[in-house]
Amino acid sequence: MPQGKKRRRLTHRRSKSAPPSISTAVKPRQSTKRKKWTKKGMKKAIEAVETGESGVNRAALDHGIPKSTLKDRISGRVLHGRKPGPKPYLTPVEEKELAEFVKSCAGLGYCKTRKDVLNIVESVAIEKGVLVRNKSVMV
Repeated sequence: MPQGKKRRRLTHRRSKSAPPSISTAVKPRQSTKRKKWTKKGMKKAIEAVETGESGVNRAALDHGIPKSTLKDRISGRVLHGRKPGPKPYLTPVEEKELAEFVKSCAGLGYCKTRKDVLNIVESVAIEKGVLVRNKSVMV
């Protein structure tokens, strides 16, 4: 260090308006908004709109459902009681059989890779007519 120059000491400055414990505390992360309505409430709201008992906005307010959610269900954009996304290629029983097959192969020392398993699923789906031949299952 050159002579004559002193090192400046850097210190953390706290806010004068807030006590030290609050200014240095980490705030907890807020939870994301999730659905707070029930299936029963949704059903009642849809019935109220379809019977003409009330409008979409009033039914949504009365049953605690977001307006856009109720509108989507009534218009048919989202089907009530269905899961979003594409239909599965295999039934739960077929999935269980595939899992047992993969486990038995692994027990014999013939491990299946992810690609092998997806090829099996693809061939079963094509055989069932669920999948078009040129469309791939690979993710």
